[in-house]
Amino acid sequence: MQYYLIAGMVVSLAFAIFAVQNAAPVDVRFLIWKFEQISLALVILISAIFGAVLGLLSSVGSQFRLRRNIKELNLQQRDLQKELQDLKSKHFNGNDPLPPKPELDLN
Repeated sequence: MQYYLIAGMVVSLAFAIFAVQNAAPVDVRFLIWKFEQISLALVILISAIFGAVLGLLSSVGSQFRLRRNIKELNLQQRDLQKELQDLKSKHFNGNDPLPPKPELDLN
């Protein structure tokens, strides 16, 4: 638990140092928008957040597909386990003897 606190403090300190070292104002133009005299650190931070959100959104579809696949496999495993149990009970309860083992002809 303390590792998370220490890691959070280190990351916060790194962000603070980054913001102080990159506080120079810059002009940003994007398509029809123009922003004047914005902190470079703010521009980079907003860009990083936007990129992280896009990355998360792009993985949502694959996460749903993987969860559906896991659910289907779990259902298949349950059905196979039931079938195996049925076969074991049929063959080993004495009602249905096991077939004789084939003899190998080594000649």
